[in-house]
Amino acid sequence: MTTEKVKQMLRDAIHKRSDEKPFLFYFSHKDFKGLCQHSYNIKSSKGHQLVGYFYYYESEYLKTPLRTDTLVVFDHGMWSGHRSYFREIEMLCRNGYIVYSYDHTGCFESEGEETFGFAQSYLDLCDVLSSLKEHEKIKDMKLYVIGHSWGGFATMNCPNPHNVDKVVAISGFISVEEIVNQYIPFFLKKHRRAVFNMETKDKGSLVDGRRSLFLRKTKALYIHSRDDKIVSYKKHFLQLKKELASALPEQVQFLSLNKKNHNPTYTISALKAKSKMERELKSAHKKGLLNTAEGCEKFKNSYDWYQITEQDQEVWDKILEFLDSPPLKNPPDPASFVQDFIKSQSN
Repeated sequence: MTTEKVKQMLRDAIHKRSDEKPFLFYFSHKDFKGLCQHSYNIKSSKGHQLVGYFYYYESEYLKTPLRTDTLVVFDHGMWSGHRSYFREIEMLCRNGYIVYSYDHTGCFESEGEETFGFAQSYLDLCDVLSSLKEHEKIKDMKLYVIGHSWGGFATMNCPNPHNVDKVVAISGFISVEEIVNQYIPFFLKKHRRAVFNMETKDKGSLVDGRRSLFLRKTKALYIHSRDDKIVSYKKHFLQLKKELASALPEQVQFLSLNKKNHNPTYTISALKAKSKMERELKSAHKKGLLNTAEGCEKFKNSYDWYQITEQDQEVWDKILEFLDSPPLKNPPDPASFVQDFIKSQSN
């Protein structure tokens, strides 16, 4: 296989628009009584409009008071939009949080002829955080960021100037280089380098989760399932744990799960239902059953989407406990930790 062919495969997989699929169901605030939505769009540094919304429950539908001093930014994964994660967003809102979530460049409602690769989620998040922190009503609020996969990569690397108080990275990859290395074998070094060079046009391609936490005074929770087939548990989660667990014991926590594949917050029964739907979706594609609007609608209406997206309360209890935990008492000095990290890497 030629290097150009490998690069073209990446373009076909990553560098394209990701729009809503007519054969899938996406929840909205209208599906949950008392859940409010307010539009707030942001212009990215590339000039694209990123479409986003604030979500929160009316007080009468909450068991606890609305947390008006805190904003949670939820960052979605690749090949999707923020509404693909609406059950997660609703879970946070139900527990009193105000949530802001948006569609990345080239995804769903946002502008962009394509997604611009692995690093774009990080660049978009930087733009979003900058815009939110300039907002008069938000600038003094505590800021938490939660992201999954592509959004998990952005979340674990979000920069220090935005004063993010806590991050939760779910099934995230460490860096662009490491996710490229995961998918292209070591014996194809020439292909690896060519693909990585293709992905290094923006500053976000060089950030690395093993270093980013050293650079900011932020508490972090990393969550991963051992059987993740999309983002390797061994190559990403365990590498993070190796570098950070002993160096930053008060600052970072690790939660490893099993039999959750790439969606640790889903229940086991939801994952089984999701897997069944995906097998039948593949078959429907092959048989041409989704070539018409009627066929797509019929497929979509034949599933219980509440069951397919059911959230694991035990996992969310751990996330919520982390978000409720006190801030760092003695934040580490970023400069000294970076020096220690560089020293450890050279040994």
